[in-house]
Amino acid sequence: MYWFVSGSTLFWCIHTLGLACFAYIVARRLTPLLQAEKDFRFDRPGERLGRVLKFWFGQWKHPRYRIAGTMHILIFSGFIVLAIHTFSLLGLGTRVAEFQQRNPVFDTATIWSPITLRRWSFCA
Repeated sequence: MYWFVSGSTLFWCIHTLGLACFAYIVARRLTPLLQAEKDFRFDRPGERLGRVLKFWFGQWKHPRYRIAGTMHILIFSGFIVLAIHTFSLLGLGTRVAEFQQRNPVFDTATIWSPITLRRWSFCA
């Protein structure tokens, strides 16, 4: 009991209030987007995909800033390795034998994970 309210009631009130605030913020931000002019974005799919790979995955603009750009690229690559490893473990947890045989990324993510690299540095 918190202020004469049960814990489950307080839990649901806090979550309902949080979802209501989130819905209000999303509605306020989506209103101008929904009223804007329509834009056809499925033209030139090859060029658009190339730009996505260049600017998002390749981190094309970040080397302009020597220290901050390098740090950003290292952090980004760490998150990519973490995502690969997370999905590998998810697959490992669902189908162990099939997943290890078919997924060459699993071994790569395990080898290059920061924890493994840290272990190797202590061994050297």
